[in-house]
Amino acid sequence: MKKYFAFVIIGIMPFQLVKSQWVNYMKLKDQSITNHYKRMVFEKWAEFYPKPVYRKLLLWEVNTSFNASMVWGDNFYGLPISTITDATTLTNTKRNRLYRDGEDIRPLKPNGKQSIRVIERQQQKELADKIKKEVEVIRDKAIRDFAHQNPLLSKVDPMWLLYYKLKLKSLSKCDEDDPTTWGFKSIKNYNKIKEKGIIPSLKEKITLIKYNLKTAQTSMMPRGKRMLMYHKCLVDWKQFQKLIHISDYSAGVSIDIEKKQETYRQSTIINSQNRDVYLVKSVMSKYKNKY
Repeated sequence: MKKYFAFVIIGIMPFQLVKSQWVNYMKLKDQSITNHYKRMVFEKWAEFYPKPVYRKLLLWEVNTSFNASMVWGDNFYGLPISTITDATTLTNTKRNRLYRDGEDIRPLKPNGKQSIRVIERQQQKELADKIKKEVEVIRDKAIRDFAHQNPLLSKVDPMWLLYYKLKLKSLSKCDEDDPTTWGFKSIKNYNKIKEKGIIPSLKEKITLIKYNLKTAQTSMMPRGKRMLMYHKCLVDWKQFQKLIHISDYSAGVSIDIEKKQETYRQSTIINSQNRDVYLVKSVMSKYKNKY
């Protein structure tokens, strides 16, 4: 029986809790608060409550609203408010009158502080978006410039891969300390040029060209300047190859001339020796029977 009674109580409790929430309430409406809200938002600077209530007393109309007297400082039944209240209330009523009769300070009026603040915020937002876009453009350009200026990426530049790498391939394989890799056709030509003392000046030229190429590939510089240095190295390298070709050709001509001179000299010696023998024989045969 006790268990059954406990189950009944437990079953009734939720209904009691729900019923306890069904409480009647009365909606209060304070007109002064409503008017204050209108003033603070946008509507108008007016409708200040509580309002004085004037009634005719003898020959005069007097304020009969005690609330209006305590809020705004109006006379109450013809008596000054100072006679029925303290100094604090007088200060408050003076402050309230200054507020009521003072400047229109609605925040959301056309030229209100909040309206101006909203407009300025929108302008600042547009300006911030504009600055952000400009900064992003500058950032992207800086990243591209850095990528072009970075020497680590110089060897993957399309202009280098498609043109200058092919044109300067022979320069990259050339060893400045090994003149035989400079483009001479034969060791004899190189030795001939070496005898003339031209090799040191050629070595200075090839060293400078390779130094400029290394500087262009390893230094931090704008892409345009790097391309100009590549072009200068290419022009200098072509001029150097032309100079090597001229020197090599001159050395080959000199060697051929020396060979021809040596051949002519040898043939001249042989001919002179044969001529002497012929003259002796001819003289001996002419005078062999006379002596």
